[in-house]
Amino acid sequence: MKKFLFIMLSFLLCVSLSFAKDKKISPQMGKLSEDLKLSAEQESKITDLHLQLRKEILPLQNKLDQLRDDLKMEIVSDNFSETKIKKLIEEIANIDQDIQFKRIMNQKAVRDLLTPEQKKKFDMHLLSKPEFRSEERPRFHHRSPRQLPPEPPDKEF
Repeated sequence: MKKFLFIMLSFLLCVSLSFAKDKKISPQMGKLSEDLKLSAEQESKITDLHLQLRKEILPLQNKLDQLRDDLKMEIVSDNFSETKIKKLIEEIANIDQDIQFKRIMNQKAVRDLLTPEQKKKFDMHLLSKPEFRSEERPRFHHRSPRQLPPEPPDKEF
């Protein structure tokens, strides 16, 4: 089973790499790469950076998925253990933090490849993302209780 999973992950990685090579830039850059007007050398280096990031993050994401599944199983277990739940949550948080740090370091490496004009556009793109905005927004939007229509006034007959 592990061998099959490894083969499937390798296949998916190859497919995504071929897609990135066809577009001559990593899919993560999307429209931004067009706006930045990257040179061929910049595109190549950025693609290499994104490939390296994916190689580093893929095992972490797989571990994260496994831990989340373990957490769900622990929640529904008849032998519920708060200690085990806390440990799983802590491990999940650590891996999330590691992934976020790797992504930020990748963004920094990409930014270092850009010209001053490109950096301005790149910075505007980064700062427009919700996670970089200064205003705090709730992660979950709780719906207020449903408003019932007003009752019609009693009619006297």
